[in-house]
Amino acid sequence: MCIRRANLDACWSRATKTVKSNLSRIIMDTQSADFSLELLDYLPQLGSARLEDRVGMAIALVTLNASLRPGKYAHHLQYDSMRKTPTWFRNVYESGTAYMTGTLYAQDEKKVHATDCVVSGEWFVRFKLGSKLRMGQIRKQDEAFTPAIIHALDKVAQDVWEASEDEEERKKVEELMSYVLMEFCACLRGEEVPLLSLQGLLSFWEETTTAETPFIMLTLRGRFNI
Repeated sequence: MCIRRANLDACWSRATKTVKSNLSRIIMDTQSADFSLELLDYLPQLGSARLEDRVGMAIALVTLNASLRPGKYAHHLQYDSMRKTPTWFRNVYESGTAYMTGTLYAQDEKKVHATDCVVSGEWFVRFKLGSKLRMGQIRKQDEAFTPAIIHALDKVAQDVWEASEDEEERKKVEELMSYVLMEFCACLRGEEVPLLSLQGLLSFWEETTTAETPFIMLTLRGRFNI
């Protein structure tokens, strides 16, 4: 049953329409060839007379068995946790005498390391993709900050700042809260905050801070979606 499950995952890593289309094309081409041509044994033989594991079926079964363990958000492990099993297998495999020192170079000048580990083979890659499509993924997003949380964090930071006599520690607290407040108030993503332009900030500083209702103009470098 486990072997059948692994094979089904590998087979259905492709879309249903793709599988049906390929089957229809096989039937159409072979029927047309049989009618017009005199060909014998031109189709590859399916299956193998040798009983051996050439595609990594054993580690695929270990992976499926690991997926049955209780997960954090579901009654089984999620795919991102399940795929760690083939990862450790490859690490162990590459740590022994099977490690290949050869390196291939692609046209885009990126290095591609050669390996004959079964978990990097085409069948195993399709097995993992089919498992992912069958299991799906449950994602639990982090909860967003609320104004109450920001005010509470600011109160904690203020207490730490007032209690400290170390100027370096005070500076770190100020930088942290400046980062948090700018990110929250301007609805910026974390990686966008370091792109704030200090030159633009200073150019509007006097005008904005001396206005009837003081405010701060945050200027960003580059193009951004709003």
